[in-house]
Amino acid sequence: DFSLNVGDRVGDLTIIGHLARGRMTELYQVWSKEHWCALTGKLVAPDFLGDDAAPLSFRREEGVLKRLQHPNIVRFYGSGVADDRPYLLLEYFAGPSLFDMLESLPKRRLHVPDAIRATMHVGAAVHYLHRQGFLYRDLKPGNVLLREGIPILVDFDVVRKIDHRRPAVLTAVRGMPVRTKCK
Repeated sequence: DFSLNVGDRVGDLTIIGHLARGRMTELYQVWSKEHWCALTGKLVAPDFLGDDAAPLSFRREEGVLKRLQHPNIVRFYGSGVADDRPYLLLEYFAGPSLFDMLESLPKRRLHVPDAIRATMHVGAAVHYLHRQGFLYRDLKPGNVLLREGIPILVDFDVVRKIDHRRPAVLTAVRGMPVRTKCK
């Protein structure tokens, strides 16, 4: 269930559709008077409002998106607080996710040229993120939406800054460290 109905207003935003509910957020299709277009409004869910501050993951996502500009990464239009609800304004996608597209295909497989093309676009986005110092930790077909058939990476709430001072520790299935150098 969503906390807002179609037609409700949150500041200068008008709710024009329901999109999805996340762990701590609700995604709506909104009409923005400022941008004069339909966008995705990502609002903190009422259960997670408190102390006049958005949850850390929400603030982190905002900070990351402000720094990014790449053709295969969702466009960020701004953020704010309206009616005590922190929100992010993101590009709206009418098309399906890569997951939805795969589910509709026989044997859930893309043709090889299409799979290569999708991999190249998503790989370009991930490479750009790494060059900007970020690690995308939730890469899956459901987080890749299509803009006129071109894969676009969305959902940046679990992106982390890469800390080059602390090398990553690889772990095996049973939790034992994996040896990364031969002796």
